[in-house]
Amino acid sequence: MARPVVGNRFSVSIGPIMMSFSKIKNISRDIEVDVLKEGGVNDYVHVLQKQYTTPHKLVFEHGLCESSMLSMLTPLLVGKILPFSGTINVRDAKGETVSSYSFGEPIVLLKWEIGDLDALGNKVLIESLEVAHSGISVDKIGALMGIFF
Repeated sequence: MARPVVGNRFSVSIGPIMMSFSKIKNISRDIEVDVLKEGGVNDYVHVLQKQYTTPHKLVFEHGLCESSMLSMLTPLLVGKILPFSGTINVRDAKGETVSSYSFGEPIVLLKWEIGDLDALGNKVLIESLEVAHSGISVDKIGALMGIFF
């Protein structure tokens, strides 16, 4: 029996840069469709794919550290298109990659923000990066196939 993979073991690389994040949101692939009704036909409709009107986006979040290289580079990369693709690797308890997702032509930092600075709170300061890309694909499914089939 296949064991489910926990969601807290993953790594991210964009080209030669390896990064660590506490959360990644919007790992998805979807399409927009138009429904076309044919006159006189009541038992089905035609479903047609529409052109994309909004970019694909990933949101990366991580806690800031005293010597975080990514935090120092982030303001310099706003709006830059990187010349290489990115990869998100999901790992099992042994550290082996069980699933891998690639995203192409990343435009770093459509949005960059840090959490509220609150002198009365005692929270970890979270930095959030929003990255646009040309689409996401599944490179490796590995052991996850046993969960779905």
